[in-house]
Amino acid sequence: MTELELVDKIKSTLIQIFGEENVSSDPFILVSYSEDASPFEGNNPALVVRPDNTEQIVRLVKLASENEIPLVPVGGRSSINGSTIPRVDNAIMIDMTRMTRILELNEDIQTVTVQSGITWSRLIHALKEKGYKLGFRGPYGGNAGTVGGSLSANSIGCGASAHGGACDNVVGIEVVLSNGEVIKTGSNWKNSSPKMKQNFARYCTFNDLTGLFLGDHGTLGIKSAVTLKVFPLPKAIIYADFGFSNIDQATRAFQEIQRLHLVEETVMLGDTNSIELLASSYLTTFKKLECILAVIIEEVDERIAKVKKEHCEKIARKHGGKSIGTFLSKAHWLNMFNLVQSIIV
Repeated sequence: MTELELVDKIKSTLIQIFGEENVSSDPFILVSYSEDASPFEGNNPALVVRPDNTEQIVRLVKLASENEIPLVPVGGRSSINGSTIPRVDNAIMIDMTRMTRILELNEDIQTVTVQSGITWSRLIHALKEKGYKLGFRGPYGGNAGTVGGSLSANSIGCGASAHGGACDNVVGIEVVLSNGEVIKTGSNWKNSSPKMKQNFARYCTFNDLTGLFLGDHGTLGIKSAVTLKVFPLPKAIIYADFGFSNIDQATRAFQEIQRLHLVEETVMLGDTNSIELLASSYLTTFKKLECILAVIIEEVDERIAKVKKEHCEKIARKHGGKSIGTFLSKAHWLNMFNLVQSIIV
C-alpha cells in the first residue's frame, strides 16, 4: 500500500474525528496549502484537517504515528520564510486556525492562556476590552499570523523594541508530542490535579522545557495552547518622529534610545522608497531627509511619557536629527498590522 493509499484509507476515520467539513482532499484546497507568503514552493499535502481542540490533535497524532504518516502543523501561513509548507509527499497538514479560544485571563498573575490558532489581532482586541495589552504584539502580518505560528518561527515585530520577540513573552505552552502525549511546560508542568494549576512562570527550578519547543517550526511537537504575559493598558501614549540626513547618525540615535529602554516601539525607515511610500509628506519639509526614526512611548503616567519623549529628542539632536512630527509613528501604531496585509484570506 502506497503512502497516498494509506492516507485515503484513514480519511473516513479523520472525518469522524474532525467532521466532514474540516477534512479536505480537494485539489484546489491542497494546492493553496502548498504555499505561504514566501516565494518558495512546497509539495501538495495529501489531506488538510482543521482541529477544534487538543483532544482531536491527540487522536490525529496517534493515528499518524501508527501509520507513519508525516504531519505539518500550520497557522495563518503569513510566513515569508517557507517554513509552513510541506517538504515531503503525502503529508497531512493540520490547519490550527479554528483553535481561537481564549481559555483564561488571570488578572492576579497577569497572564492570558489561548489556543494557539488565535491571531494576534484578535487577541489584542479582546484583551483591550478587558483593560490589558500584550508585550510583544505579533509580527507585522498579525491579522493572519497566529500565536502558535509566531512562536514556532521565533518571530519579531510590534512591541519587540521593549519586550523582545514572540518567544520572550511566553510563560508556558501545551504541546502534543509525536506519540500523542500532552505535556505542559513552565510552572504548570504538574497538571494531574486542577488544584495544582499554577501557570505563572516559564523558568522554575527545572530545565526550560518551554524553550525547547520555541523556534522549532513545529518539528518537535504541535503547540495547542500558549500562556503569555499581559500588562495593564497604558494611561499615556506619545508619538514622535525624528528626521536625519545621514543614516549612520540615525542608527546611532536608534541604538542609544534602544539601549536606555525608553520606548515601547522604535521603527526606522532608511531608504528613499520606503519614505516616499509611507511618509512622503515629510520630504517637503526636510529637503535632505535620508532616514526617519519613529518612536512610540507608553507609560502609566503622562508626565513620565513626556520626560521620555524629551530625552529621545535630546538624543536625536545630539546625533544630528530633528523632530519632524508624529505621522509615521501614529500610522505604524494606530494601524497595527494594516501597513502590511497578508495575502492569505
